[in-house]
Amino acid sequence: MASWRKAPSSEVVGMKTVLTRVCCYYEGRGSVTMVFRHKPDLNVEMAMRQVVRDFLETPAGKEVVNENHGDFNWGDAKVQVPTALWLRYGLKYVREPCDASFSLDHDENLAGE
Repeated sequence: MASWRKAPSSEVVGMKTVLTRVCCYYEGRGSVTMVFRHKPDLNVEMAMRQVVRDFLETPAGKEVVNENHGDFNWGDAKVQVPTALWLRYGLKYVREPCDASFSLDHDENLAGE
């Protein structure tokens, strides 16, 4: 059973939160970093993956995958996924420095192909 849960955006505002910095590495070219504020008990990686799955089902998500010839990775997610969708799953995208909590492969194809 997944430990993420959908959270109304109002739950993220005004509550006790923590920061998670996710580094998305790609071979020989550095990394992309995403920082989220969220409730301490949220499984951030699982929530991030669900956000991307939901985004890829939208017309905008399908268009991005088509434009990228079937590819969608964490760099695309950082740029293309709307803030409101991150918030729907309890992730407030922020730009605050902190240490990485876990790493993801920047070039991982999230479109499943």
